[in-house]
Amino acid sequence: MNKILKPINILCFVCLSLLSKQAHAADTAVLRIGFLLPIYNDTNSSQSQKAIGQAALDYYSGVKIALSRLETLGLHVNVFTWDLNLTNDSTLIDITKSKAFQTLDVLVGPIDQKSTNTIASHLQHTDFLWISPLKQLNLPNTVNSLNFFADDMYRIRGLIGDLRIKYPNHDWCLVTPKEQNERVAVWINELQKAGISYKKVIYSNNKISPKPPRKEEVLLINAGTNNFSKLSQYKAIARKYDSYIVGDLEWYQNVMSIDEVDEKRIIYPQINMIYGLDSLTESFTKEFVDSSLAEPSKFAFIGYDQLNYIGLNFLALGHDFYHHFPKGEHTGLINNIQITKATDNQWVNTGMRLNQLEFIEVREIENEEDSEQDKN
Repeated sequence: MNKILKPINILCFVCLSLLSKQAHAADTAVLRIGFLLPIYNDTNSSQSQKAIGQAALDYYSGVKIALSRLETLGLHVNVFTWDLNLTNDSTLIDITKSKAFQTLDVLVGPIDQKSTNTIASHLQHTDFLWISPLKQLNLPNTVNSLNFFADDMYRIRGLIGDLRIKYPNHDWCLVTPKEQNERVAVWINELQKAGISYKKVIYSNNKISPKPPRKEEVLLINAGTNNFSKLSQYKAIARKYDSYIVGDLEWYQNVMSIDEVDEKRIIYPQINMIYGLDSLTESFTKEFVDSSLAEPSKFAFIGYDQLNYIGLNFLALGHDFYHHFPKGEHTGLINNIQITKATDNQWVNTGMRLNQLEFIEVREIENEEDSEQDKN
């Protein structure tokens, strides 16, 4: 009898151990994520504070839609939200020392360096991923960190990679102003690192010199030039059937239409872009309007894209997902996300979109009173 009981007891012990492990796994499979964003504003807030607060609120609203959809895929999440506009340095330190903060897997925010430094100097818990969502910040190297908006070096590095894949047979020309600037230096350094040969072209007095190569496949890549320079550049490649002008990183901030320029030949590199509505962006827009009673800004799309990416990786890879970011590029609603390792525990997003606009519609905004009179 004793001989029979012994294997039964061992079997029970094994079963209980497995059940215990499953219960522990179920508990630890919860994504614990905290947000530190400046949301609240009142009548005493400045216009700039209100603009920042609205951007943060839109971002967080996009986040909530992403998390709601991820929950239908099986994601379990605990969300902790702290409003930076309702805190001072002492309460921020208390947050950093709080029990909720000690359990975080991911921290999103803040969006200013001062608050970041305050948190960093009082950290007790460092086994989490610290995300800067809307701007490049100096995050401490004592924690794992991800900057979704990289500096020029990483943006240019990502752009070079994208252009190399899309235009493998093109000759490259680097178009710069006569007076060199820091961005030109970054471009030259990154092109040399990538082993890409290029011809340097100077833009000055509405002309470029020397002329681009005679080859039909040419890229005129701009570094530090202004948007208007595309007119003289376009004249140099207009008859080359497969040549393009790659705008400076700032061109898309102020897209301008020039009658003599075919916009389909201009590439606007941009971290994020809303251009038209496909079925996915249309579905998101409808859900956002239904919940927020307003049209989503680009910050709402950014919040959705970032948290969708983080949530999907957590579902697939578990708590240490940030040590195994996929090498492929993730295409979001308005963002391309390509995570690149900067140091052993710091990552940056080098994803870029190569935007070509088929047309630019420019029209005057009607005066509301005139519009009403026309209706009557």
